[in-house]
Amino acid sequence: AKGEEQLTMRMWAATKEVHGKSDRMTTMKAAFALTDRELWGQSVGWFYMVIAQIEQSLDRCKAKHSALPKILASFDALRRTAAFEKDLKFFLGEEWRERLTTPPAVSSYVAHIEQLEKSDPLLVAAYYFHFTGALTGGGPILKKMVTTTLR
Repeated sequence: AKGEEQLTMRMWAATKEVHGKSDRMTTMKAAFALTDRELWGQSVGWFYMVIAQIEQSLDRCKAKHSALPKILASFDALRRTAAFEKDLKFFLGEEWRERLTTPPAVSSYVAHIEQLEKSDPLLVAAYYFHFTGALTGGGPILKKMVTTTLR
């Protein structure tokens, strides 16, 4: 346990600066996206594309690595795809799938997840827990911003 704690602290220290910059940039972009309901819906859609791909990849690769079933024991409770689809319907309307655009960076990220599914399924699980952790941490803040700005 002590070795794990030391690793965690080293990882936190090594990524602190880049996470700080990333968090500030995300906050600025979210504030800009909140100026327009359509733009916010598109932004939500980009996260949806990533999380949907990760969840689909995890479903397909559970049997590809002996550790994955144990790691993903709580996977079903963490699923976010359906919640994103509900939000997209709210912000972009019934035809949200037709209205959603895909920036090249999102396409590239989704392709990377697809590649990891084939080459290293454990990394897909790591992406998933990191992504859901970020949503859990930032979600309440964004929810408050959305409910006060995009009524």
